[in-house]
Amino acid sequence: MVKNTKIKELIITVALAIALLFFVVIAIFQIYEEASITGEGERIVLGVSGASNSPLGSAMKGKPSAVGEHVAIVSGGNFTIVDKNANILTESNFMLSDPIMHTRGKYCVVGDYRGRTVRMYKEGEVISEIECDGRVVSLVTNANGFFAVATEETGYNAVITVYHKNGEAIYRYRISKNTFIDMDISANNRTLIVIEANVDLTTPGSNVVMAEFNREDGQSEFFVESNLYVNVHFNKNGSFVCLGSNGADFYRSDGAKAGSVSFAGRSLHHADITEDDIFCFAFEGSEDAPVGSSVLEIYDKNAQLRGKTAFTDKIEHISVNGGYVGVAHGKVFDVVKPNGKIKKSFEATSPIKSAIPFKGGSSALIFAGGNTTIMR
Repeated sequence: MVKNTKIKELIITVALAIALLFFVVIAIFQIYEEASITGEGERIVLGVSGASNSPLGSAMKGKPSAVGEHVAIVSGGNFTIVDKNANILTESNFMLSDPIMHTRGKYCVVGDYRGRTVRMYKEGEVISEIECDGRVVSLVTNANGFFAVATEETGYNAVITVYHKNGEAIYRYRISKNTFIDMDISANNRTLIVIEANVDLTTPGSNVVMAEFNREDGQSEFFVESNLYVNVHFNKNGSFVCLGSNGADFYRSDGAKAGSVSFAGRSLHHADITEDDIFCFAFEGSEDAPVGSSVLEIYDKNAQLRGKTAFTDKIEHISVNGGYVGVAHGKVFDVVKPNGKIKKSFEATSPIKSAIPFKGGSSALIFAGGNTTIMR
């Protein structure tokens, strides 16, 4: 799900919708088995064999993501989980050529973009593996291990299948008219939310579908005109947030809008809506700010501003974990509290491409200069 630093005009084609997804796509890590310690225990450098930008296809592709107290990384043919001391807890040779991954809580679902095999991990252990009829285009899990896989299948734009953590298929939703964009599963294991793009030139916008697994009549939907959603996140209480081309919309569990954050007149560099009650947007600095500056804004699930932090240079990447926001700018990675105050800063020897703080905010996994480094 995506990168575009200049979101200004109405998006009316699916191609542009997918292009927008790049502001949450980041570099793919390649990690070897050995780890070496340098510095006085402050930096742990994991062996790396280069890195490259991931092609478009999924929001989570190549992104390091939190799995409980640890961090998961997918790259090349490997799925790896490391702790903050650089101990490799899981290293699975999955033979992935174009990996996609989604994590929540202790669960992590991993597959290959346009492949057919999907694995579900709990705390680093494989608990189920499925073979899909169609080619995988997206996947997602909730904190209880229920997961959904969107596949390309003949006659449909996409077919979404929801699975129990043991790999049993429990629900299927087919899209034939609109274009599939994103999905999520509620924390109570009852509802699938699907974002579809309507690219009709007369009424472009997003169709939001909410389907309850255990009710034949439990499906509702609504249409949002002129805002093409590219990402959706279910909060624990059933409310949800949709990230779009023109702004982010915040909804209550019944689908009523609770508020919005508009991107009008501003250049969005990056966004992260993956964690409850802390939704982050990195913008280019205001007109009266120094050239090249940027600003981080942090909102709660009601679209209320919680914190704001200005930076003198461009924010290259943001990530959220355990209630803290990681902000990469230049060679610096700041861990920011929800109120916008900086808790801790790390400095790399090269410009940082991507990073994520560990829970607690006192250490971080950072990719810079061809190395994957754990700093604390």
